[in-house]
Amino acid sequence: MKQLKQLGAYINFTVAVVLIGGLVFTIGFGLCLYMMRQEVTAGVDQKVTRDIEYVQNYVDGQLQRVEDVAFTALCNSFHSTTEYNAKGIQQVCIDASIPLPSEEEIFRFLEQIINTNTHICGIAIGFEPELHAPQGQYGFAAYVTNVSGRNERLRLGAIHDYRQKPWYKLSTASDAPVWSAPFRETSRHKVVTCFTYPIHDMQRNVVGALALDIDTEPIRDKCKEATPYPNAIVAIADRNFNFVSHPDTSYLLKNVKDIKEYSHYEADPEMKAKMLNHESGHYTITRGDGEEAIFYFSGVPRTGWTISIESPTDDIYGHVARMRTITTYIALASILFMVLCLLYLLRRIQRVARAKASIENELGVASEIQMSMIPKIYPAFPTRSEIDIFGFLKPAKSVGGDLFDYFVHEDKLYFCIGDVSGKGVPASLFMMVVVSLFRNVARTNDNPAAITASLNESLARNNTLMMFCTMFIGILDLSNGHLQYCNAGHNYPILCRKTDGGDFNVQYVQPERNMPLAVFKGAEFVPGEYRLNPGDAIFLYTDGVNEAEDIHHVQFGENAALDILSREMKSHHTSDTVVNTIFSHIVKHTDGAEQSDDITMLQIAYKGKETTAKKDAEG
Repeated sequence: MKQLKQLGAYINFTVAVVLIGGLVFTIGFGLCLYMMRQEVTAGVDQKVTRDIEYVQNYVDGQLQRVEDVAFTALCNSFHSTTEYNAKGIQQVCIDASIPLPSEEEIFRFLEQIINTNTHICGIAIGFEPELHAPQGQYGFAAYVTNVSGRNERLRLGAIHDYRQKPWYKLSTASDAPVWSAPFRETSRHKVVTCFTYPIHDMQRNVVGALALDIDTEPIRDKCKEATPYPNAIVAIADRNFNFVSHPDTSYLLKNVKDIKEYSHYEADPEMKAKMLNHESGHYTITRGDGEEAIFYFSGVPRTGWTISIESPTDDIYGHVARMRTITTYIALASILFMVLCLLYLLRRIQRVARAKASIENELGVASEIQMSMIPKIYPAFPTRSEIDIFGFLKPAKSVGGDLFDYFVHEDKLYFCIGDVSGKGVPASLFMMVVVSLFRNVARTNDNPAAITASLNESLARNNTLMMFCTMFIGILDLSNGHLQYCNAGHNYPILCRKTDGGDFNVQYVQPERNMPLAVFKGAEFVPGEYRLNPGDAIFLYTDGVNEAEDIHHVQFGENAALDILSREMKSHHTSDTVVNTIFSHIVKHTDGAEQSDDITMLQIAYKGKETTAKKDAEG
């Protein structure tokens, strides 16, 4: 009957696990798909952003080269200087008192520029009529263009009033270098854009302009190279949203409003505003033909252009469906495997759980036995008003290796504090041996060094695990405050010395520190002594106090205990209040970090026989 109940429990547990597993699978599968899509989106963002930057850097580099050519040519070909106007824009100012170069010299100057800069397909320069002897009705302006590798000259002043043309008016009207809107160059039917640079005289009056044309076809070639997906569209539109570059050349110089597929430009005012401000961004859009796509864009501030990449979502997420199918099969196979394994693992889990419970129970008993060896009843000596003593021990695990002990024998307080190497059960067993030895040896010996030596001989014998223990042993004469001690490799104690003004001088007592116990037999231990006056106190601790770490591995430190003791002793707090206050500061410092070592503290405040006798008399 018992086996049937266990079998029924196994079946119920298995069914519950399968149901929960199915729910987890459903949630996990949805989360997996979401994360897969996010991963793909992140990859798309990086790839498309990189492609846009590739085109953007190329365009910006080409434009910068043209601007540098214009500035350098004006500076090197005329008697000129450079200045900055009130807007911080650099200007080229020519000396109008010096005659300008002749017509032939200017044409050669333009031809030299176009021959050495293959990215420039045309160049023009014009001046105000009063600055240069006019050639024809309208003044002097020269234009050189390269057609099929041959330069052609044109005297614009003899044909029309060039000062009314966009290339001249743009820079002279704005009094600043400027890029024109792209246009179709009539002689060669190419889409070009023009950079115009105003020319000033020494009085900063505009007296001419230099214009350089560049063909946009190389830019369109770069856009083709940057196409991230088979059906993606890389395009460039000017500040009026006329296409400068597009895979479909029939769209060149057409406005997006006139093309059905680009109705999304007008559909989202926020997106359009960002494009006008030369910002970067991306949106999921529905094109005019009903196809969903992800639209990325970034501006070219020099010209006000916008570089965009439209990638259909089918191109981007098409492989996610295949991954979803594969993931489904894998997940179902995993659930089936899990069901089969559960039946096998369940029995093992039960055995492990029973073993763990047994171990935890045994550790609990061991902890109770260990802590029963540590004094824990306070006040420790109700009939002894000469001393105020309080000890505290908090192991890092169920059992630990720290210890402290004390007792009064023949009007003397025998006390010790120690720290066994290692942690856990081995350290706790060693600790109990040390406490037992201390109580037995100290009751028949009133010399701390002799007690320490005796403990060392016993502990070093057959110490195959090479364990050791740091220890501070003291004997305080309650009649006069005479303190004898022996420090076996332990932390220095802190002495709180009461001053005449009622304050306390808190400092470390640094006697000669001997080697720890159980290192080797026959070791010699040097004792020390001190005098405690009524009102003085001695504070002892293990390294779990000063080495307590927060989550950033910053230690509590030795000076922290000094500062707290100074404040607490000045307030005449009892030993238990002082110790508990220090521990509360340790807890606040560690702030949730796992305790890495046992924490043990022991404070002994000496009141003195005189104080006790006086209180008895007053009573």
